[in-house]
Amino acid sequence: MDTKISITLAAYAYFLLVGISYMWGYWLPFELNILAFADITDIIKASAYPLLPAVGMLVTYAALDGLNTISKKQHDDYVAEGGVFRAYMRFIVGFNFLIIAAALVVSAYQVIVEPGYGKLKGAFPLISLLAFCYLLFGNKHLLELDVRVRAFFLALVCFLPSAAFRAGNGAGNELKNLAGTYWTLSPKEPCPGSSGELVLLGKLSNKYLTMVKNEKSLCVIEGGNVQLIKTISRGGA
Repeated sequence: MDTKISITLAAYAYFLLVGISYMWGYWLPFELNILAFADITDIIKASAYPLLPAVGMLVTYAALDGLNTISKKQHDDYVAEGGVFRAYMRFIVGFNFLIIAAALVVSAYQVIVEPGYGKLKGAFPLISLLAFCYLLFGNKHLLELDVRVRAFFLALVCFLPSAAFRAGNGAGNELKNLAGTYWTLSPKEPCPGSSGELVLLGKLSNKYLTMVKNEKSLCVIEGGNVQLIKTISRGGA
């Protein structure tokens, strides 16, 4: 029972992290710390549906990665063959290490040079890569699993928060640039200090978080009856 409870709590905490990752990415273009406004229910509701495409793509990638991964025995057999097989396996291993090293360097560089919350753009992939490498090669319990299962499981678990952050960041940038489909609203009282059209960014609890369209400034509208108008843009504003 204790083990089941521990697994349940761990899964709950993990998916909460995934939801927070999406919201951090979504609100980053607006330079807003959304955790100051949101509670746990808001995080789950706001991130569950938009995350589905990212989850689907990551599951597909992880599955393909797992299928393409060979076992240590297969690797040793190829190397023992010598000739082309040995050269090929060395090339594949070297190429993979080069890609991982390059991704680590780029992510670390972003953490260093990006200002403020922009550091999250590098922090998420950096942490995901480090966790993936450690768990794939350094955890003795996971090493007992089949290599394909291990590669699929770890790719999914380690990179889902990063995929969520990236999906949220893309959606946030699209909305800030008024591309695609967005909603405008007409509250009972205008935003203090501005009479511009309000673009709906999100609804958390009893608050509407909006952006003044012509100023790109944020405005929080208290809950109440508002009129929503759907707008489809042919390009960025």
